[in-house]
Amino acid sequence: MKLIFLTAIVFVLAACATEPYPNKRPLTSEAMELIGATDVVVVENNTGIGVTWFAQDSSASSAQFGLIGGLTSAIMDAIANSAPSARASRVADDISEDLVSNSLNASFVSALEAAEGDGTISFSAVSLRQPITSKESLNDAIEILTRYSMAEDGSAIRVSATATYANTAMQYVTPYTFESSVPKPELSGPLYRNTIVYNSKTFPVPALTETMKQELVEALTESFRDANGDLPVEGEDGFKKMKRQIEDAQDDTLKKYEALVFVSQAWLKEDAAELTAEIEKAHAFIAKYILRDINSSNVPSLEGVDELVETLEDGRVVRLVGSGFSTGQIISSPGDTGVFPTYGNTTSISDREREKVKQLRAARKSGS
Repeated sequence: MKLIFLTAIVFVLAACATEPYPNKRPLTSEAMELIGATDVVVVENNTGIGVTWFAQDSSASSAQFGLIGGLTSAIMDAIANSAPSARASRVADDISEDLVSNSLNASFVSALEAAEGDGTISFSAVSLRQPITSKESLNDAIEILTRYSMAEDGSAIRVSATATYANTAMQYVTPYTFESSVPKPELSGPLYRNTIVYNSKTFPVPALTETMKQELVEALTESFRDANGDLPVEGEDGFKKMKRQIEDAQDDTLKKYEALVFVSQAWLKEDAAELTAEIEKAHAFIAKYILRDINSSNVPSLEGVDELVETLEDGRVVRLVGSGFSTGQIISSPGDTGVFPTYGNTTSISDREREKVKQLRAARKSGS
């Protein structure tokens, strides 16, 4: 069974009466002087590039109908989710044939080691920490957590990194002003925090053709073969599911999870050359801007406007989010292509990454 992560949309609500505040925490100039050169610890990514899809959940709307309604909605959701889940899992497996989490971690470490800046804070040693087997709290170090996601239709990749800096010798003091009392989450925690996001270039989604329909059907059929190469027959487990998915693939609509099967291959041709190159660009960008941002004492506002930070020769733009919870976040995106890739609320990872996580947890358990 595939390992699946549900992605929650997080809203900060410290209490009903408290005011909102940005996720970003800038350092003060005084803190920067005390920190100087500091170690960087990358939290090892254990999931690789996850493939996102939109999972249907009808439980809330069916709750009014009691047990029968709940059971009915669960069955309907399972049917609706089986096709996108299967395709996302298949693509995740394809990606892991060329690019696994270990190579992503190594690439990001190299980018951080190469990052240069002229600010007060600089990167000293860069290392990896395995979160499953190592639970110690870091002190006087920058910790970075990464996430890699593929869009629902396979057209784009998003890489995000959240960096924090904590030091028990220095007390966090919120730079934000509140009309009432300071929200509890703003009374403690890391001295610095921000998220840097890199949105990749996009590949076009093709128009549906009869040939593509046939390829979808063939791919689906193959995925239902057992270890002996046999397909399920009527009356056996999987037959209805296979039949339903084949009928779904034969309609005249190219759904996002179907486009995923075709568009994702553009990233994987020639041993995933396109994907590898884009990931390296993402790592270089994120390393550069973490170093730049941690050296900035600017306090963001909830009510500002996005600020254009940089426009590159290829048309790519870097902007600083100017309002809301994400105020202060730095985002790199391709130029105005008119294409807006969407990312689902659920992420599937490959069998290879799932097995890695399983082995790490077993190692932790045997060592405890």
